[in-house]
Amino acid sequence: MSTDRRHRTRVRTDMEVWFRPSGQLFSRGRVFDLSDTGAAVYTDAHTPHGSVMDLTLRLGEGRYVGVKAHQVWQRDGLVGLRFEDRAPQAVQNWLSSKGPTCARSENNSAAFSRGLRARG
Repeated sequence: MSTDRRHRTRVRTDMEVWFRPSGQLFSRGRVFDLSDTGAAVYTDAHTPHGSVMDLTLRLGEGRYVGVKAHQVWQRDGLVGLRFEDRAPQAVQNWLSSKGPTCARSENNSAAFSRGLRARG
């Protein structure tokens, strides 16, 4: 199995997420892309680099799943998270039902961030 996480199948999304860095209050964000190993989340919240976070992903109407992740990068309002373990089966099933999308690019992530900010 490859250790290069960027070669994993990523699904572009606009999913709600709630997260809580250790010792802080819950914050809200939007998942930009999701894989079975991590996610890129748009948020205005400050999250210290390397933070361990409890996430709650909204997979659909009334479907929520929790996962623990580590922050690995942050830029332009996006936070990169690596799951501690492979995503729960519910997330893997959701990913399988959506199929892969194009690879993320800096231009796409910046445009997505601007769109989310415009929505308020």
